[in-house]
Amino acid sequence: MIKALRLLTILIAACTVSAFLAGCSEPFEPGEVLVAAPLPLLEEDEIDIDALLAWAEASVRRMFPRAYYQGMSYAAVSEHMLDQRGRYVFRFGQRIPRPFQRGFVSVSVIFHVESGLAIIHYQDLTGRSPNMAQQRRPDGVQVREVVSIAHRYLSERGVAGCIATVTDLGDGGGVMCYRHGSDCNCVCDFEIVDGEIHEQRETICRDGSS
Repeated sequence: MIKALRLLTILIAACTVSAFLAGCSEPFEPGEVLVAAPLPLLEEDEIDIDALLAWAEASVRRMFPRAYYQGMSYAAVSEHMLDQRGRYVFRFGQRIPRPFQRGFVSVSVIFHVESGLAIIHYQDLTGRSPNMAQQRRPDGVQVREVVSIAHRYLSERGVAGCIATVTDLGDGGGVMCYRHGSDCNCVCDFEIVDGEIHEQRETICRDGSS
């Protein structure tokens, strides 16, 4: 009887481990999905950032149901930043089961306004020490305010013709911009904190010279 119970215990343990390992998905290759994206508008043709972010989150969760928000960025030609016709990137992440390690998949929704298309890019970052922090979702008012501050600052400094990227919009954000075909890779590098500009570099290169 005791031997039978021991055998049953071993079988149950073996089945449990097998089920666990079978249920843990194997690492997968990066992939992309191209989808048509809506262009929700507010008054005066302003893009509804809240609705766009909600759509991106819903699209990601159809693939990764437990995905959570990790940040966003907006990129556009510096003098046209306020037109909201650039590129939005919404970042999400989801923890996934892996035997003996913490699994994580990173998902980005890259939306080009002019094309009306979005690319959902996903990548398994298990074993790479990724940033798994969840961030608070910004609202559209905050995003527009940060972009407006960045645009005003660049205009005052005479920076034009470069691609400006604002990241982690919310109460503030980091701004970097560069110009294609220039000897100067970085045209600007600054942060916006509580509505104030904090320069990361003392000089701004405009025409390939500092």
